Amino acid sequence: MPRMVPELIFEPKDTRAMCIAFRGAWRRLRTSRHPCTVDGLASETQNQLARRIIEKAGEGEVNPIKLRDHALRSLFPLGLDFA
Repeated sequence: MPRMVPELIFEPKDTRAMCIAFRGAWRRLRTSRHPCTVDGLASETQNQLARRIIEKAGEGEVNPIKLRDHALRSLFPLGLDFA
């Protein structure tokens, strides 16, 4: 049976904040040359980043920096050093 996901509706400004957060998180990973950005893993990493950003925004957070940092911390709880 498919998992039921509550429907989330965002204002345009919130959607922009999520886009900024996603681009910032992906840029950090790419510039750090993290292995999760290679062809075989990039798509799944991007999906996970987006999922975490959307979930946090659904809780009411719309600050792009906080959304970006949350997504990175949730994927890398050991606090990887991003250059």
